Amino acid sequence: MLEETLGFEPGTLSPVVPVVTTLLIALFVIGLLYRLVGLVF
Repeated sequence: MLEETLGFEPGTLSPVVPVVTTLLIALFVIGLLYRLVGLVF
């Protein structure tokens, strides 16, 4: 999906995309946890 949108050849971004998405999801989850902890305490 990303490769087609950005115009890269298929396979160039394949090792990078899962890592970046996992990092973004992890940052999002950590931010949510910080907000929840801030609400609780």
